[in-house]
Amino acid sequence: MLQSPLRYVLETSVTGFFGPQRGALGFDRLSTLGAGFEFDSTAYLKFTSRFRIVARYLFGDNVTGSSLGLALSF
Repeated sequence: MLQSPLRYVLETSVTGFFGPQRGALGFDRLSTLGAGFEFDSTAYLKFTSRFRIVARYLFGDNVTGSSLGLALSF
């Protein structure tokens, strides 16, 4: 299945909330860290060029979470 190049993906982000309702949800800033893999999918799916799967961890004041992301590039 993985006869094409396999690449790793790293990502990070910081999001800040501003304005009068800044702390309405109990936090005013979120950070994420993520890692995953991406491979060339043209041999299997003719309408896409790449497939990516990324796991992310989200954290901030009084909040934590995780997510799994899937992406297709056309």
